[in-house]
Amino acid sequence: MSHEFHQKGQKPKIQLQPVLCSSEQFPHISFRYMTANKQYSLDFLQKCTLADRAKTMEGLLRRFEELTKSSWAKLGSLPKNSGGYETITARQLRFKGSDLNKDDNKVWVFRFDTWQGHDKGRIIGFKDSPCSAFFVIGFDFDFSAYSH
Repeated sequence: MSHEFHQKGQKPKIQLQPVLCSSEQFPHISFRYMTANKQYSLDFLQKCTLADRAKTMEGLLRRFEELTKSSWAKLGSLPKNSGGYETITARQLRFKGSDLNKDDNKVWVFRFDTWQGHDKGRIIGFKDSPCSAFFVIGFDFDFSAYSH
């Protein structure tokens, strides 16, 4: 949303103006609705060795960089195991990220490299459709967040 603010000396006034969103936009990442469940947050990595944690964080950061350099349209045209994504319903998740889990809202799942190997981790979140924000709600490091 863009904002219009009041002029100095005038009564305060804020008007929100709609901003057009499209699938040609590039994702930006938010952790606003991240789960507090340690099994599906970065806290999971505390039980890993320092080397495994570093390798996983490197894979995660590399994937976030790739995501923010591609449009939603491009990401949607790629296979899930080649840089794209898959979608599942929030009801399929085994953890709570927000009120999202209460219905059949769609969540997006992106793969990333971990200490276990290529594409062994999952970034799980939702898109404020059709806008570009991608809200990360959790990570799946051990294939337990949903039925694979």
